Amino acid sequence: MKNIKTFVAVFIVAFLINACSYPCGQAAANFALVNFTDAQTDSIILRRFIKPGNYSTLKDSFVISRSGNANFNRRHDTLLVLYSLANEGASFGSINSDYDYEIYLPAVNRLYKLSNVEQKIQHEIGGGKRYCINPI
Repeated sequence: MKNIKTFVAVFIVAFLINACSYPCGQAAANFALVNFTDAQTDSIILRRFIKPGNYSTLKDSFVISRSGNANFNRRHDTLLVLYSLANEGASFGSINSDYDYEIYLPAVNRLYKLSNVEQKIQHEIGGGKRYCINPI
């Protein structure tokens, strides 16, 4: 593959949010980008779509930016994108199994689609306590 920048690692960077208490809540995740420069990822648009629907019904969208609501952590060629949307509600923005998603990078005019996100809500018992494990 010539251009590795077309690969976006949207797979689960943080998948145990809301997984600390029983009964288990829904898991949520952020995403990572591989082989993109800081300039190329200065702003990111995340869109949520009602599913099923083949991306035909937009639920909402928001901008993730370095100067606003996000923390971008680089490890070698991978950029972990952590964002906070406290004013938008706890579940808005976090990738979960309720919606399909588009991730748009305006600086390079690239669009990535994420669909069929699944999670298995499960728990384990250890030390007399129940622990949630919610992989996406």
